Amino acid sequence: MSGRIRPKAVLLFALALVLAHPAFAQSHQRKHPHELAPVSGMVCIPGGYYRPFYIVKGIDSVWISTYHMDARAVTNGEFLEFVKTNPKWSRSRVSPMLAEKGYLKAWQSDFEIGNNALVNAPVVNVSWFAARAYAAWCHKHLPTVAQWEYAASAPIVEPVRATARAKQSLILAWYSKPMAKTLAPAGTVNENAFGLRDMFGQVWEWTDDFSSVIVPGDARGTSGGPAVCGAGAIGSIDPTDYATFMRFAMRSSLKANYVVDDLGFRCVK
Repeated sequence: MSGRIRPKAVLLFALALVLAHPAFAQSHQRKHPHELAPVSGMVCIPGGYYRPFYIVKGIDSVWISTYHMDARAVTNGEFLEFVKTNPKWSRSRVSPMLAEKGYLKAWQSDFEIGNNALVNAPVVNVSWFAARAYAAWCHKHLPTVAQWEYAASAPIVEPVRATARAKQSLILAWYSKPMAKTLAPAGTVNENAFGLRDMFGQVWEWTDDFSSVIVPGDARGTSGGPAVCGAGAIGSIDPTDYATFMRFAMRSSLKANYVVDDLGFRCVK
C-alpha cells in the first residue's frame, strides 16, 4: 500500500497546482479598498454603506464605492490657476447665468487675489457651475451628496477626538457663528478619521447633486440660508440630527449660479 498513489492525494496535489498558478491567483485576488493607487492631495475613502438622511421608500442604505476625495477645500490660489487658464471664468467675463453678482468678490481683480491671507484660504463666492468647471479641469468631479455625507460621517479626531454628540455640538456652534472676516488656511482647523480636513469649521461645500433632495418648503428660509424651523426634519432618519438637517436645508435653498460668502468646494475622483 505504501507504494500506491492515493486518489485523494492526487486531487489535492492538482488543486494546489491550480491555486498556485499566477493567472488564477490574479483573477481571484480581491483588492482591498485602501490599495487604490494614491492620488496627490487626496484621501482614499473606503467603500461602505450610507443611509440617506431623508427616507426613500424601499431604500434603507446605499453602497458607496471606494473613491478619492480632496484632503481639504480648494484654495483661492488653486482656483486662480484655473481662471488664468480659462479666462471665461474670470470675474469680469463670467456669464451672469453661470455666476451671479459677487462672484470672487474678495479678489482684487480678474487675475489677482490681492490679499496674501486669502491665497491658501478656501475659495468662496464661486457658483456650482464654476466649481464643476474647475473639477472637470482637474479631471475630477464634485462629490455627490451621498459621497460628501458619507465622508463627513467619520468622527473628528484632531485637534481632539469628539464623540458623535460632541461633534454635532461643535458643528452647530460653527453654524451659529458669523463667518470669519478672514478664513484660516485650508486644512488647518480639524481632521476626521478618514484623514479629511475641515469638513466642518471653515466653509459649506457644493455637492454635484445639491438639489436632489428637496427639504419641505416650511423649513427653508427666505434669505438664501437655512431656517430654524424644524419642519424639514419630517421624513428624516433622525429628526434630532439638526446639524445634518441644516446642511440639507442649505443645499435645498441654493441655485446653481448662486455665490455665497462661506460656500466653497472640494473634489472627488
